[in-house]
Amino acid sequence: MKIIHFILALFTTTFFFGAVNAQVSITSQQTVGGNADDKLSCLLFTNDGGTLAAGFSSSDISGEKTENSRGSADYWVVKRSKTGLIQWDKTIGGSLSDQLITAIQTLDSGYLLAGVSQSGKTGDKTDTSRGGTDFWIIKLRKNGNIAWQKTFGGKEDDE
Repeated sequence: MKIIHFILALFTTTFFFGAVNAQVSITSQQTVGGNADDKLSCLLFTNDGGTLAAGFSSSDISGEKTENSRGSADYWVVKRSKTGLIQWDKTIGGSLSDQLITAIQTLDSGYLLAGVSQSGKTGDKTDTSRGGTDFWIIKLRKNGNIAWQKTFGGKEDDE
C-alpha cells in the first residue's frame, strides 16, 4: 500500500511541477557585476516594487560597481527600481574577506544584511574581529547608508 501512495504522490508531484514549469517564460533579465568575482546570495522583491540584489564582490569600480573593493571580498548590494534602473549600490567591507549570505527588508523600508567577516576594525567595519571568522550584521537605511552594525563571535571561526 505504501508503494502505491508513493507512486501516486510522485506522479502527482511530477505532473504538477511539469505543468507549472511548462508555463514559465522569461519576461526580463539583467546582468550586474564588475571586473572580478561577484556572487549573488539572495534577491529580494522590495515593498516599492523594485528589487535588492545582495551578495559579495571582489571587484573595484567597473561595470555597475560604483565603489572600490575594501579588501578581499565585500558585501555588495544593488537596489533597482520597479522599472529595473539602478537606484544605488553599496560596497561594504573591511580589509579581509566579508561575505554577505542573506538580506531582508525591514518594516522601515531599510535592509538587514547578514553574513560572515574575517575583517577587523578597518574600512566600513567598526568592530574588532573576535577571532577567525565572525558573524557580521548590518542595518541599512532605505537609501543604503549604514544605520548600525554588530559583530558576533568567539575566538575561533563562527559561520
